[in-house]
Formats: sequence, structure tokens, C-alpha cells
Amino acid sequence: MESNVTSKLSTYLDNLLRPTIEDILKDTFVDQDFDFIQRLQQPKCSSKLQQTTLLVRIKIQNFFNMFTYQSTVNRIIYLLVKHCKNQPINGVSMIAIETLLELYLKYTLFIYQDHIYSFNRGMSNQTHFNTLLSSLCLYYWITKKFNNNEFILQY
Repeated sequence: MESNVTSKLSTYLDNLLRPTIEDILKDTFVDQDFDFIQRLQQPKCSSKLQQTTLLVRIKIQNFFNMFTYQSTVNRIIYLLVKHCKNQPINGVSMIAIETLLELYLKYTLFIYQDHIYSFNRGMSNQTHFNTLLSSLCLYYWITKKFNNNEFILQY
């Protein structure tokens, strides 16, 4: 996917949004097993652990195809506006970011058996930026689980 026509846009958006998105996700994201154990010992998580607590690791198949373009853009812009209080990120307005996200998601093309295709729904799973966007799309679900006295950590 790095040779994709939108790869430069992906890199630009990743550099622009990653610090803000990582700040939004910092309480729910872990990088390695040690970080996971440390997180379990924090009061937010440890107060929810019971003797009957099950620790489960799940992998969602076709995760990158679960969300429509518009749903992805709406979720991301809502959280960015809320987190940044509608202020520009590095001088780029939320409207411009929304337009760039729509352009990126709509026009990401790929080649398969010498034919050019576009995604009808979702996005490629082969870029760090798409992984970041997908993680942000889960933010609503994670927040809901946490409010129901459950917790979710993402790898």
C-alpha cells in the first residue's frame, strides 16, 4: 500500500493527527505485556478486578472493513473536535482535516491481479495510519464498556 496514490496523504495525516489521537487513546492503549500488567495494577483497572474476572484477548476479523467511510470520518472528527475544543491542529482546521480524511478514505486504491480497485467500505490494514484510525473508531465502545464497570485495553 505504500505505493498507493494516497500514501503521501496518509503519511501527512498520520504525522498531523498521531500525537492528538495517541493522547485521546492513552488510557486504553498498551504496547507490550509488561505495560498491560502495569495498567492492571492502576486503580482504574484494579478496582474492577474480581476473583471471577476473565482476561480475554480477542482478534476481530475484517476489523478494517467494519466501518463505512462516513462513519469513520464522523467518529474521528467528533473526537478531535471534542478533544481539541474545535481548535486547529498545527494550523489545520477541523473542516480541512475532515475533507482530507474523506479524500484519503474515498480514493485509496489498490492493484490486484493487474486491475485497479477501490475499497467500497473500510480501509486497508497495511498502514500505521489506518490502524490508528481504527483504534480511534473503537473509542466509543471502549468508553461504554468502561462506564459499565468493564475495561478494555488495546494492543
